[in-house]
Amino acid sequence: MTDRSLQLWDGSVRLWRHPRSEVRLTTVERSLLLVHHGDREIAELLPMAEANGWDALTLGARRLRAASGGSC
Repeated sequence: MTDRSLQLWDGSVRLWRHPRSEVRLTTVERSLLLVHHGDREIAELLPMAEANGWDALTLGARRLRAASGGSC
């Protein structure tokens, strides 16, 4: 997640990038993060058990929600 977009990378290859204002994040029982773009689900992500796991995703979701002025 950057200041302006959410990106999914596989190593050094960027798979996709969407402006933060166009994506919505939801979780399923704190074990899966779903990323939605419009009415489509574009990614199902499993958090890493390391420091970049749920804490980083939760921080990103909070930033996205604050930037959009609503809930995500």
